[in-house]
Amino acid sequence: MKNSIKQAILIALSFFLSFNLIAQFVGIGTTAPTSELHVEGVGLFNAPGSSTGLIAISSPGGNPGIIFRSNDPNLFRADIARTSAGLSFGMHASSGAPPARMTIDNGGRVGIGIVAPTNLLHVMDRIRIGGTGPGVWYESGTVDWFMGKHSNGNTYFTLYYGADRMVMTTAGNMGIGTNNPLGKLDVAASFFTGAGSIAVRPQNSVSEGGEISLQGAGSNQAWQMDNYDGNWRLHSNGAERVRFHKTGKVSIGTNTVTGNHKLYVNGGILATRVKVAVLGSAQWADYVFDESYDLKSLEEVDNYIKENKHLPNIPSTSEMMDQGNDLGQTDALLLSKIEELYLHVIELNNRVKELETENEQLKMDTND
Repeated sequence: MKNSIKQAILIALSFFLSFNLIAQFVGIGTTAPTSELHVEGVGLFNAPGSSTGLIAISSPGGNPGIIFRSNDPNLFRADIARTSAGLSFGMHASSGAPPARMTIDNGGRVGIGIVAPTNLLHVMDRIRIGGTGPGVWYESGTVDWFMGKHSNGNTYFTLYYGADRMVMTTAGNMGIGTNNPLGKLDVAASFFTGAGSIAVRPQNSVSEGGEISLQGAGSNQAWQMDNYDGNWRLHSNGAERVRFHKTGKVSIGTNTVTGNHKLYVNGGILATRVKVAVLGSAQWADYVFDESYDLKSLEEVDNYIKENKHLPNIPSTSEMMDQGNDLGQTDALLLSKIEELYLHVIELNNRVKELETENEQLKMDTND
């Protein structure tokens, strides 16, 4: 009796398997399979003696893969396919086969948004990184660089190697050597352009502020410009050449600027033309010809010269050494002396004419 029951079960199972194998549809958890393998529920694949299971999918006539989809076979599809180029991951929210979103090629290169990556990670669009201190680490042996948002709560973007090397604030200010840039470009140390043709250096003493150095071509000397105690200096070979003083004065070859002048020069000045402005009639000598002018007699001038050793109204040597030579004033004074000489010559000429007339009259009286 028991053998009869076993035979009946075997016959029924054989008939069932034969039917499904002929139909090529296998259903697990369903009595109406619609694919070669149709599973309703959760599956567990476990290799005996191993902690992992193994699924092998092959397709002699095409690219093997797995399709994930909703109840509607054409909506919300996600495909994983093994192609000759590598492993392709596709996803789509509408009908049709989803395009590849991520690819891992045979060389281990990962492409996101591109099917043929050329680097280990190749992204064909923007990347958004979040978190407390989002960024990217660049590692090469013992030299590791970080680029991203600072993790200490600050809002600036940093290029970091042991310390902030360069930062960009949300206001658009860039700092090099400082994480608190006060302008669009704030450099807290020296920087050079080209092969050192222009160098900008920070303050190096209490009095000497920032400096800009312009290197000379070849063996030509370099020039430096700096802020020294509030004055702007131009110097070369360790010697100061020109200084623009904070008082508005300019000195060349000297930094002594006593007096109320605007330009001080220690050394000669060569010019093809010098023009001195005359601001009013009092600065020129036409007043000599005014009837009210006190023209000193030659006897008075003679006595003055004997006593003072210079002409009246003309500065002495000591005055010139102490106050300098005012070109405009000196020209006017010299012109006044020329005009005085002309007045004396005219007076002498008139006297000569009078004497000649008197002499002629004497001659006529004598002849009579």
